Amino acid sequence: MSERLLRRLSHRLEYAGYRLLTAVANALPERTADRTGAWIGRLVERIGIRRQVALENLRAAFPEQDAAWIRRVLRASYEHLGREAISILRLPRIPPDRWLERIRYPEEEMAAVRRALERGRGAVIVTGHIGGLEAAARTLTALGFTLHAYFQRMANPYVDAEVARTRAAIGIQLIDRGRGVGPGVQALLQNHLVAVVADQDARSHGVFVPFMGRPASTFRGPAIMALRANAPIFFGFARRDGDGWLGGVREVLVPRDGDPDDVSQRMVAEYTARLEAVVREAPEQYFWQHRRWKTMPPAAAPEPAPGATV
Repeated sequence: MSERLLRRLSHRLEYAGYRLLTAVANALPERTADRTGAWIGRLVERIGIRRQVALENLRAAFPEQDAAWIRRVLRASYEHLGREAISILRLPRIPPDRWLERIRYPEEEMAAVRRALERGRGAVIVTGHIGGLEAAARTLTALGFTLHAYFQRMANPYVDAEVARTRAAIGIQLIDRGRGVGPGVQALLQNHLVAVVADQDARSHGVFVPFMGRPASTFRGPAIMALRANAPIFFGFARRDGDGWLGGVREVLVPRDGDPDDVSQRMVAEYTARLEAVVREAPEQYFWQHRRWKTMPPAAAPEPAPGATV
């Protein structure tokens, strides 16, 4: 059997598993589905998938915490991932009005977004892997905003297409990340919202800003789009809060005079600081399984020795 045929068969099996999990998730009562998701998360942790990465990240981010606290947050973060996996599959079947009954958010923050749109330049919404990404997006679309969101394609084309349909069902218009900032700028000029998840390691393409006490290579695409379209930029999130959800969307106010590269870096630093504040409020709801600090900042050049030729 050829490698290509094996890969296609593997993709088909993964897709079948995804569809089965979707059917089961939607057939279960909500609390049972939630508990099932937490159980799946614990199972993934026991298997050890990304466990060491998450453990190292937590230790580095919270050096003041003891081993017992780290273990509790580690376990809870896997449970959260499992619950979110199930929640995402159920979200398209929840009507907008019912969803808005589940989430609390400051009315004045949403009013600030509406006022921003009155200027006709759209708005950039930056977020990170905290709480629920689809939950945050669902809140905006349920409130009537037109939302475009950047996404990363999956290796499995069948699952990728199904996930795209799921996101479209809750009103998200997708932009392939590989297309760059151009489509996002166009959406802003049409006075729409453009959402970007900007807390993954950006390798050599990013700028280094502090995150959880360490320099982290961070994408500046959201800042570039905001500057090119002369659009406001907000940090948004939705996280679990008891039996419901808590959301927020807060404007990132950075003076825009001066060199554009300096301005964009200050923007990146500011929205990354907003993310850190939310992560510290609910560390068990952050995606610690990603190698966030994989790219190291360039080492400072050593001072020349006295009398050395430079």
